[in-house]
Amino acid sequence: MPQTYEDLLDLDVTPVDYLDKTGDKEERTRIRTYLGSLKYTPDEMEHPIRELSGGQKAKVLLLRMSLSGANVLILDEPTRNFSPLSGPVIRKMLREFPGGCH
Repeated sequence: MPQTYEDLLDLDVTPVDYLDKTGDKEERTRIRTYLGSLKYTPDEMEHPIRELSGGQKAKVLLLRMSLSGANVLILDEPTRNFSPLSGPVIRKMLREFPGGCH
């Protein structure tokens, strides 16, 4: 996860749309659950990514990486822009990641 990650995001879509690969209702529900666990409000899930804070943008990218099926994540200061409330959730998510993490 690079420190400059906005170039990797589609800033014109919502976090749910950005993370959704299938359009399946079940997948969208799962994405909303993950975003909720990362302290997103339902309203924030419907805003274009460009309107979100730096920390919220970082969480979208981290979640996309986690859901990608990758077996290794390489992170550069992954919690740098996250709020203190998100830190424990992010650390738990990384501990539970089934692949390697550096």
